[in-house]
Amino acid sequence: MNQDGVKGGIMENVLKSELDLKMCEQVESSSQSRGYICESKLFSTDKYGKIFVKFYGGATSRRMFDGEYESLQALKNTNSITVPNAISVLDIPDEGSALALEFVEMQNLMKFQGKLGEELARLHLFNPDTSYEHSNKFGFHVNACYGHYPVENSWKDDWIVSRSTYAQTGNREVIELWSQLLLVIPNFFKGLFIKPSLLHGDLWLGNVGETISGPVIMEKILMSSLGLSVCEPLRNHLGGGGCISESKAYNTDKYGKIFVKLHHGSKARAMFDGEYASLKALADSKTVSVPNPISVLDIPQGSVFAVEYVEMKGLRKFQAELGNQLARLHLFNPASSDENSGKFGFHVNTCCGYIPMENSWNDDWVNFYSQQRLEVQIKLVLEKHSDRELIDLWSQLQLVIPNFFQGIEVKPSLLHGDLWSGNAAETDEGPVIYDPASFWGHHEYDLAIGKMFGGFTLPFHQAYHKLIPQAPGFEMRQKLYILFHQLNHWNHFGEGYRQSSLSLMRKLLKHQ
Repeated sequence: MNQDGVKGGIMENVLKSELDLKMCEQVESSSQSRGYICESKLFSTDKYGKIFVKFYGGATSRRMFDGEYESLQALKNTNSITVPNAISVLDIPDEGSALALEFVEMQNLMKFQGKLGEELARLHLFNPDTSYEHSNKFGFHVNACYGHYPVENSWKDDWIVSRSTYAQTGNREVIELWSQLLLVIPNFFKGLFIKPSLLHGDLWLGNVGETISGPVIMEKILMSSLGLSVCEPLRNHLGGGGCISESKAYNTDKYGKIFVKLHHGSKARAMFDGEYASLKALADSKTVSVPNPISVLDIPQGSVFAVEYVEMKGLRKFQAELGNQLARLHLFNPASSDENSGKFGFHVNTCCGYIPMENSWNDDWVNFYSQQRLEVQIKLVLEKHSDRELIDLWSQLQLVIPNFFQGIEVKPSLLHGDLWSGNAAETDEGPVIYDPASFWGHHEYDLAIGKMFGGFTLPFHQAYHKLIPQAPGFEMRQKLYILFHQLNHWNHFGEGYRQSSLSLMRKLLKHQ
């Protein structure tokens, strides 16, 4: 093995040939260890998704990886413990051997310690229904390795003999001590009846981890809660889920493909309940296209949100259509005798990011926006930092906010609530919007974050304002609405948004 590992291109060629791959490209990752004696690489493939490949150039490399492959297969077949799927052991000409495994995104074992203990106990209690000739014997059908040293696994009827007969050394002191210890080892097992258990064999903290989402736990929860018979991860799913949530996609028998967002924060359930209600309200308006919400489910220390999986790409040719659809959403007027009809708010709190927005019903939009949007964000900033300039600017600004609405009538519109280019896309049929934080509010509010970050083109705005023309003072109110998003980003992402927030407040005051 050369100092830099397998030479460039050799590994890819071997993988393509032996695993029948059309695409095999090396990618960078730091989330999976390589062990103390093996090198490793991560590849993206068309057949298996991401695979993790360990390789070693020592004389025992093939035997070492054959043993690991068979060990993973045996552990997997018990259905009691989670291990990466073993794919194949490969020979690399003039280099050594390699073991290809399923790639698993994982981190250090922290919150699933108890679950690992339970799974390990179930593994040790596993009793296969077999008439295999070596059933109830100690050993394994292939030799395995500790590191690169082979372990003799020939079958034995006696546990003490099976682990006490393998010692090779030229050190006279070790030989003498071993000869004495060998005689007394049976004493440690007096009164015990030892039955064979399938063992991991090298289980220490360096050989365990946990997934961010708990994928096997996730599949079980989805199958149980959604009444699924099939729930298989989609290998080519590229991720997403917004700035604060993880995501996975699955193929199911009941819903087809589903997209699952997960979050382990203490506010996860409230965040996803708000998003579920938002998507439901938007879908019921029949004006915009959104993924169909399926369910919000609880997982250990968090929640997940399952929605329809939509194949989509960046918004390009349907910009004008989205502008038209958004205007029709804002003009939507449901026939309702609900007591809160005509008020500002929403029937549940929603979250812009992970921060909950106070959506209790209010008859007055200026009061709602000032107190239930801007003031909430400013109080959150001041809980972390004592900022005298922010306090001074807000004390002045809150007094003049009504001036921005003089001469206009604000009627409640159903809003997306967080509509920027990152929450909009298109399919072959038309535009799609997602990740909403809906409420009933001033329609102009929905345009602000898009202007803050860009991404919506002139045809989008022209189509929108063709149905809803700009009212006097529109541009300054856009700055007022952008202020909420600046403050919200200050609370989410820190001091980098302080100056832009304060500068915007000064501009608004200067306009008065």
